[in-house]
Amino acid sequence: MTITRRAVLIGAGLLAVVAVVGVALVVTRGDGVATDEAGPPAPPPSVPTVAVQVDGADQSIAGQGLVELPADVSLAVAQAVSLFLADMSAGPMVGAEVTDATRAARFTPAARASALGEHRAAMVDDGVPTAHAITAGPARLWLRGLARADGSLALVSATFDWQATGSGTSDPLVVHRQGQLGMAPIDGAWLVDDYDVTVTRSGAGIGATTTTATSSATS
Repeated sequence: MTITRRAVLIGAGLLAVVAVVGVALVVTRGDGVATDEAGPPAPPPSVPTVAVQVDGADQSIAGQGLVELPADVSLAVAQAVSLFLADMSAGPMVGAEVTDATRAARFTPAARASALGEHRAAMVDDGVPTAHAITAGPARLWLRGLARADGSLALVSATFDWQATGSGTSDPLVVHRQGQLGMAPIDGAWLVDDYDVTVTRSGAGIGATTTTATSSATS
């Protein structure tokens, strides 16, 4: 069986499947200061959109082996991963305001406490040097659904790889995130229920650090 490769671009309320891959994104932000003493301050930077490229999407069903994951599920999970990366990483990189309430909404109740607590250093790019823009290709994504005996999906394992580079200094910040997210369908939304994530941060005067977080939450 052949699994169709898809590139998914998500942003500004638009979800589209396109046939191109590897498009670099450049996202700029305001500098957050007044243009002159009398003028109004620049608006705060918005959370950048993270594009997602689905390179494989299948599901395991008892008695049938691997079959293609339904397209609507692939798109919904891809959108959830895009929002996860935007709120956890892309937003903080440009100094956008993202509340923990917003971040908590990306997780199931069983996973959110550890993700934003003991594992925060790996999950959220808090306190990184603020970039005036970031450049990033699409996050590469591989999906595998785990079906129940009745064929309904219990979980989709999303393996991802994404790197973003900031600008504004002679030594740009580079954030590389990769790992696996267990996405569970909760009340019509796909939420992170477990995770195994590694993030490497380098440049911008902070040296190079690698942090890993693993959970085994169940909803």
